[in-house]
Order: sequence, then structure tokens, then C-alpha cells
Amino acid sequence: MSHKPVPRPDPISHVYWQRLREGRFSYQSCRACGQCWLPPAPICPRCWATDTEFIDSAGYARLLTWATYHRAYDPAFADSLPYVVGLVELSEGPRLMAGIRCDDPTLLRVGVTLNLELEPRENGFLVPVFVPVLANKREGHAD
Repeated sequence: MSHKPVPRPDPISHVYWQRLREGRFSYQSCRACGQCWLPPAPICPRCWATDTEFIDSAGYARLLTWATYHRAYDPAFADSLPYVVGLVELSEGPRLMAGIRCDDPTLLRVGVTLNLELEPRENGFLVPVFVPVLANKREGHAD
């Protein structure tokens, strides 16, 4: 297990982090207008209603954009260089920034399909990361 930063749940995000501890990746949804979002918030960002719920995600997403880090701005990530952080859009609609686990970042493309994995952290926390489908395959070459 790494010594990477761990989440600090607050009254708004504690349900999200608890569900992750249970292996359930979820997003928030508004019962009034149907808007879905991440990160958790006390009100709907579209209609400002407070009647919200958490819904489990299927764990599929697509990559919208990304950055490959070749320098560790936090020493906890030095052993992970290079590492990728991306903006992903869940199949249900919400978007979030997350780690992208990929052996060869040069294979990443906008729109690539991603699968959810939960990365263990200290104190029993699980953090969502995404893995590109076929990210280790070069065009015309098989492993």
C-alpha cells in the first residue's frame, strides 16, 4: 500500500467515501430535476434542490483530456512517475478528475473507454482510478 494522500471526508462527502469503502463507486443525483454530478455537494448544481441521492455507477467512463506528470509535486507520487491524471466522463454523465492507470500514456486518446478500479489507501480508504481498455495494445500489434 502506498503512502499517498488519503481523503478527508466532511459532512457533505462522507457518504461518498463510505460507499467507496464498501466497494461502491457512486455519484449524486437530484430527485427534483435528474441532474447527476461529482464531487458531492449539499444542493443540486442545476436547480438548487436539496433532495438528492447517491446512485451506484456501472464503473465505465470515457477519457476527455489528460496530463502526464513527469515530476512529482508531492513526494508520495515519486515512485509512480510518470503518472496520468485525466478528466473522465462516467457513462451516467457525471465528470471527475481521476488517476489514469496506464503503462504507456502515449497510447491514450480522447474518447478511449475506461474501466473503474479502486486503489487502496491507508486507513481503509479506496480511491477511484480508471484503466483504459486495450491501453497496452499498439495499433497493429498484440502483446
